[in-house]
Amino acid sequence: KGEIILAELDNTLAGVVHTKQLDSSLGWFGMLVVPNRLRAKGIASALYIASEKMMFELGCCKMQCEILIPEESVIPMKQTLQNWYAKLGYTLESKCPITEIYPRVKNDLKMACDLEIYLKDLN
Repeated sequence: KGEIILAELDNTLAGVVHTKQLDSSLGWFGMLVVPNRLRAKGIASALYIASEKMMFELGCCKMQCEILIPEESVIPMKQTLQNWYAKLGYTLESKCPITEIYPRVKNDLKMACDLEIYLKDLN
């Protein structure tokens, strides 16, 4: 479907991001992954920039990303993501239990989680 963007470094897979157009004006990215050994090399930044560029070229004026946050525990990586998205210009648009948006996941969760939805203008 053309929704996966790959990054390579020295002919080796270095990262991946899933990106897609949610509607005529809204793009989305998620599941951005870079192996620990390759972090701090600009790979994640290159992936999200490529994702935003792709959605902008398709006519999107906004970009969305999400973070799944456990309700009763703190995960430092989630806080790092929240800070990174803010640095990139994303603002928290909404927060609700994930089961309100994706009821099918209820039985798959080991704990209650909120879904934070972030938006950014691409103009």
